Amino acid sequence: MLGSRRFVDSGGVYCEGGTETYPIVEGDPLSARVVSEYHVETSGEVWRARVVATDTVTADAEAFHSTCLLEAFDGEAKVFARTWTEVIPRDHI
Repeated sequence: MLGSRRFVDSGGVYCEGGTETYPIVEGDPLSARVVSEYHVETSGEVWRARVVATDTVTADAEAFHSTCLLEAFDGEAKVFARTWTEVIPRDHI
């Protein structure tokens, strides 16, 4: 998915997009994972800001595991990054 808008009055641009992949090894259901990556970017004549979010979800017999990465950029310079992990018990799922 990719979409962008140009604002004629200001010359600004807004763009967003993302991908999701679902790899799995045949015969091994616990190898399944979901990788989602999305980005949002805004820019003007002399500036550009971008945010990228990536989430990877895997599972084992006891829990789902989600690892998220959030990054923010001013032009090409990374100005913020945070990674966190959540473990969600499967609870009979």
